[in-house]
Amino acid sequence: MIRKKSIIENKSQMVDHLASGCKPLSEWRIGTEHEKIGFYKSTLKPLEYRGGIELILNELQRFSWEPIFENGNIIALKRNGASISLEPGGQLELSGAPLENV
Repeated sequence: MIRKKSIIENKSQMVDHLASGCKPLSEWRIGTEHEKIGFYKSTLKPLEYRGGIELILNELQRFSWEPIFENGNIIALKRNGASISLEPGGQLELSGAPLENV
């Protein structure tokens, strides 16, 4: 079914539209994210996947991180609701587990 797009004509309609996509307060969570860009100190070139990022992700498994693969390549790790993932720019992102409060 194709829905006709509504035109928002006032502030109240905008608030209602945005609120309709919100989770209930009981489901709100907060989490941390921290990104690191790896590079070679001698050349300042970014780490390549093979021998760089892949090696880091493989080595971190010894700390009870569970690997996630895509097409046979390790792309992320997860543990207790937290994750370490390879981002599109080649950086690694640590995402803390979602918590009810800080």
